[in-house]
Amino acid sequence: MSYLITGGMGFIGSNLVKKLASEGRKVVAFDKAPSLVGVNRCGVLDCVKLAQGDVTNLTDLLDAIKRFDVEYIVHLAAIHIGEPNVPIIDRSAATSPFEWINVNITGTLNVFEAARTLDVRKVVYASSYSVLPTGSTEDAPVKPNSLYGWCKALDEFLGQMYYDKYGLDNVGLRFGLVYGLGKRAGEMWVVDIVRKPALGEPYKLEQDPEMIVEWQNVKDCVKVITRALDAKKTGHRLFNTCNQPATLREAASIVKTFLSDAEIEFVPKAGARKHLFGFIRYDISRALKELGYEQIPLKEGFKDFINETRREASLPEIK
Repeated sequence: MSYLITGGMGFIGSNLVKKLASEGRKVVAFDKAPSLVGVNRCGVLDCVKLAQGDVTNLTDLLDAIKRFDVEYIVHLAAIHIGEPNVPIIDRSAATSPFEWINVNITGTLNVFEAARTLDVRKVVYASSYSVLPTGSTEDAPVKPNSLYGWCKALDEFLGQMYYDKYGLDNVGLRFGLVYGLGKRAGEMWVVDIVRKPALGEPYKLEQDPEMIVEWQNVKDCVKVITRALDAKKTGHRLFNTCNQPATLREAASIVKTFLSDAEIEFVPKAGARKHLFGFIRYDISRALKELGYEQIPLKEGFKDFINETRREASLPEIK
């Protein structure tokens, strides 16, 4: 029995691989370009199998599931470009809307179909507050305003459909803005409000300091995924997992409580966004009740991220 992690060499994926392998579970990191570099970063080189494949290719998934006797799948593979000024209609492989739809929708459909075909016990997949729920609970209608958000909304529909029609046990987890060691892409301009001061570097951010962000430590993502994998059949298919809204100014203030000499400057920007995931305070009580999940407090999460960043750079930890 093993656990297949799509996007296993990515930010959340590599952290999850490390956690599952450290518990003695057999883990398969499924990625388009799995590399020993990614596994070494996890520190579990001898405990993880690598499977090269693409979620847009159903055969790749079926072959990996059969070859490694997979009983659980965590689907994290996705395309999400969150950097400012990246044109959505760029035809390059990284930002083409055709590629986004192929990976983020067809890829998820293939995961569900492969799991159904080969009787996988459970699929846990990543959704996002980018679906922009219109209310605080998971049952509220969604109203995305981005291609990524619409992709994730359809993924949630597919998860419910595969459960209703085929009985496929699956759990969707809505994540916020995920920060932590190892993040290399997607909203780095937000995460750097913690990372750069941790390295002793000044940071200038061209955004509204009152922009609201739903902050989520990557360790919370790993925790809730693991809880979802281990839970007996849940009463619901979908869970909010993040309830830590804070403005950029508030985030900077927390950083300065640990790093008093941090240089963080906000530069006015016309038309700057007021939020990343809406103004609603999302309810995560369902995840607490059914998965036993609680978030790391934001101040504690920032301190942990600062110290991990400093350790990696051979700098002394903060107290």
